[in-house]
Amino acid sequence: MESAFELAVTRVCEIHSCHDLFMRIGADGVKVLTTAIYYPANPGMENRVCRRATLLTGYNFVPVWVCRRFGTYSDERATIALIHEALHNAGLVECPPYRYDRRCFSSADIDVIVSRACAL
Repeated sequence: MESAFELAVTRVCEIHSCHDLFMRIGADGVKVLTTAIYYPANPGMENRVCRRATLLTGYNFVPVWVCRRFGTYSDERATIALIHEALHNAGLVECPPYRYDRRCFSSADIDVIVSRACAL
């Protein structure tokens, strides 16, 4: 978690396109990352939500729940996940996987956008 977190902050600070992901939604990416509170997912979450996600948050500055399998990710994959959740924390809405809407992105779309913008 520590090395992925440091990489996420570095990318948001040093890569304009990565920083711009947050600026487009009126947020300071470094502030969002550094003020988030990260908690281990509880057993109920591990049994339900963590089957399809490794991190979970809501919108607009709520805790980030970290699933056990997050620890198996490479630093780059973990960094993508951290920035992805930080964007949600900053207010970016995600479309449900069964709905296509030009006003929001799927989880996979957000991962691709973060990967490209942040050179990961």
